[in-house]
Amino acid sequence: MLRDITERKKIEKELQESEKKYRNIIETASEGIWISDSEFRTTYINKRMAEMAGYTQDEMIGRYAWDFTDEENKAIIKQNLEKRRQGVDESYESKFLRKDGSPLCTIVSSKSLFDGNGKFMGSMAMFTDITRRKEAETKLKETLDNLEEKVKKRTAELEKAYNSLKESERSLSEAQKNGSHWELGVGCCS
Repeated sequence: MLRDITERKKIEKELQESEKKYRNIIETASEGIWISDSEFRTTYINKRMAEMAGYTQDEMIGRYAWDFTDEENKAIIKQNLEKRRQGVDESYESKFLRKDGSPLCTIVSSKSLFDGNGKFMGSMAMFTDITRRKEAETKLKETLDNLEEKVKKRTAELEKAYNSLKESERSLSEAQKNGSHWELGVGCCS
């Protein structure tokens, strides 16, 4: 009997140490981690995810992921979460709204969670904040569009100048022809 209790205590201690390591990894991750139950209610948010969203962990627990986005993205988030129920694990981009209303653009790497009997238990996802990258992409696109517009405008100006020059050349050539006929005519008549 003493042996059974000692073995059980040893296993419990190892389990506690393993859980402590797991929590340390989760809490020090540079990615946001979001775990939800089978109804997609938030059951766990690491500190980084809460910071990215501008909320406290407690403010996010018990809520749905679609509570943290605009109307346009609610349906997309719900559709992506339903894929977890079907066992589809994937990575994709998703947009949320921070507590202050500013956008939070992320890459989501999601995983379905099932129990030993294959029953859906929820999902876990890792979030990488790509907001700055998206802002830079938008600025780059605007700059390229602006540059393209300037090139089109300048090309049109050059084309107009070229056509004007061609017209001037044609007029000069005709004038020269008329002038040489005039000179020939003057010489004949004198």
